[in-house]
Amino acid sequence: GPSTGAPTSVPTPTLPPLPTQQPALVGGQNLFIEYILDASGSMLQPMGSQTKLAVARQVLGEHMLLQPVDTNFGLRVYGRRIPWADTAKSCQDVELVAEVEPGQGERIAAWLQSMQAQGMSPIGLALRQAAEDFQMLPERDNRIVLISDGQETCGIDPCQEVENLKKQGFQIIVNVIGLDLDAEARSQLRCVATKAGGTYQDANTPQDLQAALGQATQLTLDQPPTSPAAAGQTPVGQEATATPTAAAGLTL
Repeated sequence: GPSTGAPTSVPTPTLPPLPTQQPALVGGQNLFIEYILDASGSMLQPMGSQTKLAVARQVLGEHMLLQPVDTNFGLRVYGRRIPWADTAKSCQDVELVAEVEPGQGERIAAWLQSMQAQGMSPIGLALRQAAEDFQMLPERDNRIVLISDGQETCGIDPCQEVENLKKQGFQIIVNVIGLDLDAEARSQLRCVATKAGGTYQDANTPQDLQAALGQATQLTLDQPPTSPAAAGQTPVGQEATATPTAAAGLTL
């Protein structure tokens, strides 16, 4: 018979059609995700025909609306309120937009539509503040999803910050999505993900970002790690041994 579901060959400048429904997450009520979104000045650079900011606002907003309503979402944003030229104040500009709790998807999606970008990139400070937004309870799957188009610009090494948080007892997976990063920024943010038992993914198109957000939200990945050798990037003695079950199945 005729094949169904064959990918169309017609190029389209817009996002692929949204799935009609999101499968329910097993244990989704125990999943707590805080997104950290970059609103630094460089987010005004282009990604295709739009700015990185416009892509992030649209794709993250649509992603929120697709999730089960009882998923616990929160959002922090850095760099939105104070321009980068006012460096000292901009380096303190980390804003809690929505606490991590159920029913936040629509609220966050609506808020994203009008947000702007203009500041510095206090990634380490944002990670430190985000960790404080979670309760460390054994039944909770706590995650941070960091979406950034560059590296730290405010002097706190985010990789060291994640290591410090783990020593203090914070058991939080950090998944990092890099928007069109250069090699130096990618190295720094990959280190963050590795130290926190999470994944690092590049996103150079809106479709990349859509796929990366979907993967970062899944409780379990359908496929085993595609690159076992990637585990070798973790320095000896830095393995996330405290949470083997939470990190199981996540590719580095």
